Amino acid sequence: MDFRVHGGSVIKFKEDNHWLKLLYALLMILALVGLFGGLAFNTYWHYGKVENRFYTESSFMRQHVRELMAQNESILSGFSAFLIGSRVADINATKTYAQRMLERYPHILMFEVAQRVDQQYQEPFTSYLQAQNIDPPRIWAFDFESGIVEHDLASDGEAFPVIFIEPSSENSQLGLDISSIEFVHSVVKRFGKSDQLLMTEPFELIDGEIAIVMMQGVNVGNEETPSYVSLLVIRADQLIPSSLKDKGWSYSLMCRDSNGREFDLFRETNNEKEDSWLPILSTSDNIRLTDFELTLEIQQQLKWNDFDWGHIIGISFLMVVLPLFILIISSIHRGVERQNLAKREQLYQLANFDILTGLANRFHFEDFGQRILSTASRNSTHVAIFFIDLNGFKQVNDNLGHDVGDLVLKKVAAVLMDNVRQGDIVARIGGDEFVILAEQVNSLHSLMSMLNKIRMAINAISFPEIEDHEVSGSVGFSYTEYHGYELSNLLKAADASMYGEKQDHHNKRKGHRAELYITKT
Repeated sequence: MDFRVHGGSVIKFKEDNHWLKLLYALLMILALVGLFGGLAFNTYWHYGKVENRFYTESSFMRQHVRELMAQNESILSGFSAFLIGSRVADINATKTYAQRMLERYPHILMFEVAQRVDQQYQEPFTSYLQAQNIDPPRIWAFDFESGIVEHDLASDGEAFPVIFIEPSSENSQLGLDISSIEFVHSVVKRFGKSDQLLMTEPFELIDGEIAIVMMQGVNVGNEETPSYVSLLVIRADQLIPSSLKDKGWSYSLMCRDSNGREFDLFRETNNEKEDSWLPILSTSDNIRLTDFELTLEIQQQLKWNDFDWGHIIGISFLMVVLPLFILIISSIHRGVERQNLAKREQLYQLANFDILTGLANRFHFEDFGQRILSTASRNSTHVAIFFIDLNGFKQVNDNLGHDVGDLVLKKVAAVLMDNVRQGDIVARIGGDEFVILAEQVNSLHSLMSMLNKIRMAINAISFPEIEDHEVSGSVGFSYTEYHGYELSNLLKAADASMYGEKQDHHNKRKGHRAELYITKT
């Protein structure tokens, strides 16, 4: 009996051990399933993070290209407007304007102006070159085999010789017919009466740098071809942000102009085949500008080092071994999401608002302005745009330092915000350039009232920090009743109006001009 009891206890003990092994085996199976399931889940989750990072960085790169090209269009249009206003009558004034733009925008290599000349119409070409110590004035052409040769108007026909180059260098060639350069001629022949902007394909300069030429016809009469051509030579490598070049991604930037001409500005292909079985992330964005449409395509071939495998495996292990840590993982995930949300909000602020003044930047202003103008056009209401540029600001920056210059900009921004109506938008679109878009301006009287209010507010600003320097503002305006509902046209008109006032300021060195400048488009 004792044996049976003892033997039964032993047998019962063996049976309990068997079920425990089965339980451990089941737990091991569940642990392995959980491990591989957790690994798969976290791999997918981390892939989503990598994908989001790619699209976020691609969006920044697209914004860089868009803002820089829009800036180039604005600079060239402003230069053309300056030429129309001055008719290139004063080479020194044109040089001063170009030098100011070159100092402000380091990605610009050169400003040039070419004039249409034929056998009957050779003035003021001769006078322009004589004013720059080129005597006797001659027209030159580029021949692929012979180099630089003299152009004969009688036998060779009309030409577009260069009459202005800034900055000039030993390689500068005043009098060179730009239409004799093949890749430029293919663009020049597309010019008509319109003031559209055209662009050449990238080309290599003598020093090996790659450049792009943007050009615009300047019509001072009603001719079939422009009287002048303004040219802007741009460093091509600045169009693509350095962060994209350093990543080793494949990318291309294709341009399509309003004539349907297409060409590549950039094309870089990553030929690495390592880890080619991993997915390829790609994005394609169309960037619409005034007379161009750019297509930016970016591809990233994922590699093993793009994934944080220690993080993936560690989280998966915690999901299996320590179920209680699920709450921690969830908390971490929520923290990551909050950080991503905060980062997106920060990126939104950086993309849409000026860091120094807190005002809207050019991108936000254009987006907002297009919607406001569309609504105003449908409702037959009128909108005004005021363009403000500070006089004397560069001297403050140069002599007193950027800290004082930043203080001046902040004060001007604060005063502008205090002197607009609720619903109007104030933006900083350049170093010392501001614009205001005002809705529901139903009469010219209302517009002038707002214009005078802005001028008085700027003139009333006290700048004790700038010592004996003087800072004032030149204000130009445009109005939909006269200039239509296209934002680009309104900005051009306001910019031209502002430069007219700025010219008066430089000439008179006192107050605002009494005349009212309205240019109908």
